Amino acid sequence: MRILLIHQNFPGQFRHVAAEWARRPGWQVIGIGRDTAPGLPGLTDIGTGPGALRLIRYKPHRGVHREQHHYLRRMEDAVLHGQAVARVLLQLKKEGFTPDVILAHPGWGETLYAKDVFPHTRLVHYCEWFYNTPPLDGLDQLDRATWPYADVGFDPEFPVTFDDLARIRSWNALHLLNLQNCDAGISPTHWQKAQHPAAYLDKITVAHEGIDTENLGPDPDAVIKTPSGEILKANDPDKPVITYVARNLEPYRGFHTFMRALPAVQREHRNAHVVIVGGDDVSYGARPKDAKNWREKMLAEVGSQ
Repeated sequence: MRILLIHQNFPGQFRHVAAEWARRPGWQVIGIGRDTAPGLPGLTDIGTGPGALRLIRYKPHRGVHREQHHYLRRMEDAVLHGQAVARVLLQLKKEGFTPDVILAHPGWGETLYAKDVFPHTRLVHYCEWFYNTPPLDGLDQLDRATWPYADVGFDPEFPVTFDDLARIRSWNALHLLNLQNCDAGISPTHWQKAQHPAAYLDKITVAHEGIDTENLGPDPDAVIKTPSGEILKANDPDKPVITYVARNLEPYRGFHTFMRALPAVQREHRNAHVVIVGGDDVSYGARPKDAKNWREKMLAEVGSQ
């Protein structure tokens, strides 16, 4: 079996299957990821025996033009990623490698031209997301307790604009191409599958990628020392700990709501400590207009409390 795994941040969601498949005798597994991808420590990058996985890194030859229309920036970026990966695929084909299956996360455009290089190879996409936006008309009458849309408009503090809707509709062009190009799709949850257009739902199978519960779980002996010297221990009845963890601290992930709740929580539980972990970048939504990042903005708003 020849398997090609493609993920901009390789291995991404394919960490466990990549390791399992690479160990199987007779299986040849090649991964493709960006030059910034972490790879799979513990598996050799070059090899042919059990436990070996070859990782090929790529880099788009340029970035998105600054003058590009902002609705199309993601699409141009996707084409650049797709072009870079297509060059890798063409080289593999020249070397005599033809995969039986390509499993890929297509969200960055990497598989846009995979079928043009390997037209007879089964292409399986990890269908993580498809954008849905509410209509501007009647938005105020929608019941937010049963909000049917998943992307924008759910927080009245950040009202939806026509520009938001047009931009998101344009972003979906890539995802529609991905749905059309693949032979099959996989979504980790029924909810994520349900975000995709009805015309493509028959293509998508729900299969969760799994959680490594042997390594990911509560640690009864966990200890953390804060910069001020405070020692916090798991299950300490005298110092209960509240944690908030996100890739980036931003309203899309409820960071503003969490921060505004803390003064009331700490008034009720004066010995509670709060540990917040996250970056200052923006993964979704926009940066605050009156601060460098959302951490600084929320500290300015409620930090004194």
